[in-house]
Amino acid sequence: MSESTPTPGGLTISSAVEDGVASIVLHGELDLASAPELEHSICSIEEHAPSRLVIDLRDLQFLDSTGLRLLLQADARWRKRGAEIVLRPGEDAVQRVFDVTGARDVLRFEDDAGGAAIGGEAASGYAAGDDAAGGYAGGGDAASGEAIGGDASGGYAAGADAAGS
Repeated sequence: MSESTPTPGGLTISSAVEDGVASIVLHGELDLASAPELEHSICSIEEHAPSRLVIDLRDLQFLDSTGLRLLLQADARWRKRGAEIVLRPGEDAVQRVFDVTGARDVLRFEDDAGGAAIGGEAASGYAAGDDAAGGYAGGGDAASGEAIGGDASGGYAAGADAAGS
């Protein structure tokens, strides 16, 4: 298992890949400053082409919109190649970000036992953020096309610059 060095108010990332399943454990704050570090870790794991990535949020104290967007974009990439990202729920403050934005209905959450899904899961083919061509823009009620901003050209989105909804 690899582990990054923590900084005050920063993020510690531990990761491992074993038998086609990857895991990342986050401790600290996932925000504008630390998101590139997590993105690098996820991309490094993608090189091993695991079929599943479990991201453990239980020790995450803070999540901002940059971290949320990163998780939504990574999930969209993994779904596109037929793999899945599963999140282990975090503290109430972290989970509130997923609830308020509707991302809880888009991303897959799972309990510690690795079996029971928590919350909803949207159909594949969505993406988060700007220029999400051909899919849902992350969050909201994915079934009806509501989402967080972005330009979902040819897809479903509610908010600024939503094309095709």
